Amino acid sequence: MEKARRQLLEFHRTFSHPVGAVPEFPAQSYIDLRLSLIDEEVQELRDAVVARDMVETADALGDIMYVVIGMAIALGIPIDKVFNEIHASNMTKLGEDGRPIYREDGKILKGQNFRPPNIKAMFRGDDVISGSISNALQMKPHVPIAHMTDVELIAHSKYVIADQEKRQWNTAAGVMYRTRIDEEMRVRGLL
Repeated sequence: MEKARRQLLEFHRTFSHPVGAVPEFPAQSYIDLRLSLIDEEVQELRDAVVARDMVETADALGDIMYVVIGMAIALGIPIDKVFNEIHASNMTKLGEDGRPIYREDGKILKGQNFRPPNIKAMFRGDDVISGSISNALQMKPHVPIAHMTDVELIAHSKYVIADQEKRQWNTAAGVMYRTRIDEEMRVRGLL
């Protein structure tokens, strides 16, 4: 999923689509566009499956992934971490005997040890998850970048870029970044 996220970041930057530095909603018109694209791709999947066309089915599945991951990037959601948390949660659905529990139609049911995904913990604060970081932290410009929490780093990147860190394009390990802040975010997997 990490490679797909990087590819979508490249796409969004190349085509000037939003790249959320923190979890927040962009303009409603952009949200409507993304939802429309997802609906369109799901309909293409339905049509391909009904037609029993494996090539078009594969294409539609890939397109769905592309637009969904793209929406996560626009919203500033760390989708790879969210996916991993959901996977870990789903693996707790086993029954007491360590075996899956199935409903008549084949749906996997939750066992006694099920643990729901803790998505909120990834955002480190109620203010951040609601889309506003203004009250999530107090900026401390004297704190070295390497010692900032992820939330402080993201906020610093978005709102408080110091003169000595003016954005200049550099490349490192094939990943483009613009400041020491961006590089630190890339290393931590936040970009």
